[in-house]
Amino acid sequence: MGVNRLLHLKVKEPREASSFNIVSSSDEEAEDIKDSGEAPVVQPPSASKAKVKVSKRRALALQKELLVAFGAPDFQKALHELARIHNDPKGVSREFASGFCKLVRSRQVEIIPRYGYDGSEEGVEEMLRTFKEMEGDPDIYINEVAIKEALSLEVLRSPQTSDVVPAKPISKERVLELLRLHLAEFSKAFFQHKLEDLKKAADRSSGRWSIQDGEALPDPEGYFHLPGRADLAFRVQKKFLPRYGFAATKDGVKEMICHCAKYLSDPDVEHLFDSLNSKLGMSSDACERFRRMASQLDFQGIAPST
Repeated sequence: MGVNRLLHLKVKEPREASSFNIVSSSDEEAEDIKDSGEAPVVQPPSASKAKVKVSKRRALALQKELLVAFGAPDFQKALHELARIHNDPKGVSREFASGFCKLVRSRQVEIIPRYGYDGSEEGVEEMLRTFKEMEGDPDIYINEVAIKEALSLEVLRSPQTSDVVPAKPISKERVLELLRLHLAEFSKAFFQHKLEDLKKAADRSSGRWSIQDGEALPDPEGYFHLPGRADLAFRVQKKFLPRYGFAATKDGVKEMICHCAKYLSDPDVEHLFDSLNSKLGMSSDACERFRRMASQLDFQGIAPST
């Protein structure tokens, strides 16, 4: 799903705005802008309508500010209250959608003038066009997914629907959504730090680590096998797999891999599949090896262990 659909939040599509709770402190945001050498620019309403040019660093800083705003307790409280007032825990009614759009806009127009955009509907539209042009960038995409999760009404599901088992993905778009969710989670700093610890431990146990040089020789298998990785990944996977019809168990993870492997003939799925395995520490050769193995699986069988 593109940035435009996430941030534009058309009245007819309230559920399209959902995402991950990636948190960025205001100090980190300020540092992003400071490092770029580009101070935020406040553009008054009467300023020229020339196209606003934003570097990638500042675009990421803008996304992080929006993410912090959407994840703030007061915003989340207002979002939940909106759903309660309209008795609409799924966010499907026109009344909810209208209020939802206004709520999101109220935060957007406060933030975007610091990046040169007009604090108006037109300014928001221009911001969306900027992100549309950058949608192929993986860093921009990860923040896009995070914003989607921050605006999600998933937690507002009613008890009556809690026992319904979601269907497994049956379309390319749904499979891509699941894989992107993995990519965003595996890209988080905490996860990557833990993954590096596992790789160092494997290097030492295999004898590839040089105490004198303080670094390791390359793993000849490109970390195709890495002890502890499956357990580390499962700690985050178990939180969202049930949303896609898979059990929150290690067998559920294997079933999910088998299921997604059915779609590997599609270039977009193939690329994303390799990208998330790269985030799991595999080399490009190991990613290709894993993908080939997954594509040859008996879909009723067991997926290879990571």
